[in-house]
Amino acid sequence: PLDPAATGVVSWSGHVVPFMVTVAIWFVATGLIAWADNLYTVLSVREHNGRAMIISRASQAASVAKLRRAGADNVIMPDTVGGAHMASLVANPDVMDFIDHIRIQGKDAINLEEVDFKDLPAEFRLPTLGEVDARNKLGVNVIGVKTSGGEFIINPGPDTALDNACKLFVLGNENQLRLLNRLFGLQTPDGPPPPEA
Repeated sequence: PLDPAATGVVSWSGHVVPFMVTVAIWFVATGLIAWADNLYTVLSVREHNGRAMIISRASQAASVAKLRRAGADNVIMPDTVGGAHMASLVANPDVMDFIDHIRIQGKDAINLEEVDFKDLPAEFRLPTLGEVDARNKLGVNVIGVKTSGGEFIINPGPDTALDNACKLFVLGNENQLRLLNRLFGLQTPDGPPPPEA
């Protein structure tokens, strides 16, 4: 459900439906069949909310670039993703089982979350990952960084430079990440961090 606190407009199957929404994530066109409706939905949302994150789906590779030009931040091709996953299961079954075991921001024993560097408390906004990690007393691991230029760094070293526009990808168990969210006051998909017991 979208936050009823702000404003936005979404077009659904050719109809523009106004409602109150603020910030956020728009999952677009998951139920639309016609290509024209899909494209129109992306254009309408982008026109009415320049800050919205638009995630659209496509059935043909040629549609991906068009949807991105229309304003979609990401375009998913479910058949392609599913096919690639099945092929990986054949080639590397144990690796895929391990990855499937890691639930993205879920409730499984192992979780992977993204953290905006700018959302960290001031004492953790340090110039390098090594300096941040030296203050990490929670046992979580930073397994990746997305730089301000959009580059992904896998298994970053201690000399990896950080700035306010980068993101950290953090791996830990449920308890470690709950403590991380509480310590940093981070908002999660399940709501604000729980109060300390």
